[in-house]
Amino acid sequence: MIYYVVGLLFSASAVTALLPAANASSAEYDQITYVQQGELVIGEWQGPFESTLSIKPPSGPLRELKRSDYETGSFFFQASESGVHRLSARGMSKSNVRITERYENAATEQHEVDAEYSVLSSPALRKLFIILNDGGSTDAFWAAIESKGTPLVEPYDDTHKRVSFLWRGDHQNVRLFGGPSNEPVWMQRLGQSDVWFATFILSSASEFSYQIAPDVPAIAGASPAINRRLVLATAQADPLNPHSFPDNTDIDPYQRWSVLRLADAPPRPALAATDAKAALSFHRLHSKFLANEREIAFYRSSSSSSVRQLLILLDLGPYLSRVNAPAVLSGLEEASCIPATDMILVGNPSSSTRSKELPPNPDFASFVAKELLPYAASHGIAAPAERTIIAGSSFGGLAASYVAQSYAQHIPNVISLSGSYWWAPKGEEPEWTNRSYQQSEALPVRFFLSAGEYEGARPGHPGILESNQRFYQTLKSKGYDVQFVHFYGGHDYYNWQELLARGLQHFSETVCAPQ
Repeated sequence: MIYYVVGLLFSASAVTALLPAANASSAEYDQITYVQQGELVIGEWQGPFESTLSIKPPSGPLRELKRSDYETGSFFFQASESGVHRLSARGMSKSNVRITERYENAATEQHEVDAEYSVLSSPALRKLFIILNDGGSTDAFWAAIESKGTPLVEPYDDTHKRVSFLWRGDHQNVRLFGGPSNEPVWMQRLGQSDVWFATFILSSASEFSYQIAPDVPAIAGASPAINRRLVLATAQADPLNPHSFPDNTDIDPYQRWSVLRLADAPPRPALAATDAKAALSFHRLHSKFLANEREIAFYRSSSSSSVRQLLILLDLGPYLSRVNAPAVLSGLEEASCIPATDMILVGNPSSSTRSKELPPNPDFASFVAKELLPYAASHGIAAPAERTIIAGSSFGGLAASYVAQSYAQHIPNVISLSGSYWWAPKGEEPEWTNRSYQQSEALPVRFFLSAGEYEGARPGHPGILESNQRFYQTLKSKGYDVQFVHFYGGHDYYNWQELLARGLQHFSETVCAPQ
């Protein structure tokens, strides 16, 4: 799951520019600034692939704020100590970074919920509760947890497990971000110990990524929605979980997500062992329809086969930096799971333009069909319409369905991963796309849809799971060729990596042996 905060969202009590008056063309620069302990700093960035932004406190470790994203997004950090901090930008110019707010009085919201024995469902935590009441310590408990790794997984029934997410420390609050909830979850404290936990009953087929955020700050007077977003100031990988996404321990823990994968989770795609990103070429493409320009990337399969298919994949940034889509395609080809597949990755000029362009937008559909495809063809990236696929997640899945509906003669195959079919124009009832397909003649478009068990409706917001299920029923009733996959995960690039591979295999003319 990914949150963006763009622009001046708060009336800042103290806004200080941290960036130097450097040449805007400079690709690397540092800025030294004094930050007080507890001060919250919020800013925006937009950087090309393989660019990074980091902060180095006086004595603590360097923390990466952003890396390799191609998207405009927000960064947050709260100083753990007072003193001189070094803000470092690499691979981008001064104009790519902007500090929007600094809050000297950002408080750490106190949310200590002491768990009682009567509400503890985990046998291991109930046992620890008794030990603590008898004057014991948590040392033996943590030693056992460290030897096995987190989360704590215990039996429940034949098809479910009892899973407890854990965090150690003396904190004001701890929140679970991602995983089995589509909202950050307050974790509970076991008495006054150093054990924080959140327990769920989960399907044994569950798999997803998550982070844990200790001492999440809060801004006095801000709305609950804005304060919820501040979980990004401290969210990080679970230090006791050896499994992470991306699977690279060299990446800063604030840029990694921990992974839970239970015993009955489906097989994952075998990624290519070689660096498939070497086959990428990057381009800037101007659109007359959208009156802007964006980064796009071409991936060329190494196969010499004349039978090729083409994948148009939206949201270039995370599908390179997190999903590593080139390695997914290359791995599937090496395993003979798909034919030779070339790919166009489509970037977003910014997160604000993404939210305007990807929900059903005639200009974006025209850009894809009338500008992007011809430009790619001029560079030798093309395939017959029947072997051309458009794919995306969240708003990207919604956009893929609209583009195919608008230009079925060019792009008749859709992979929609957790598509945002709840969407509707302002003032209209939810699920506009569902109604649009209901009310129109059936088209020669094929669909692979997926949505997660943990993407259900929440108060005040229609569910991705439910709206995808209704869209599937509409397509099926209209006679469309459609497959729907209900997976046991959430709004999560870790899940979308696997489902992208499954979608490609669904449209493939080859037969892939089970892994």
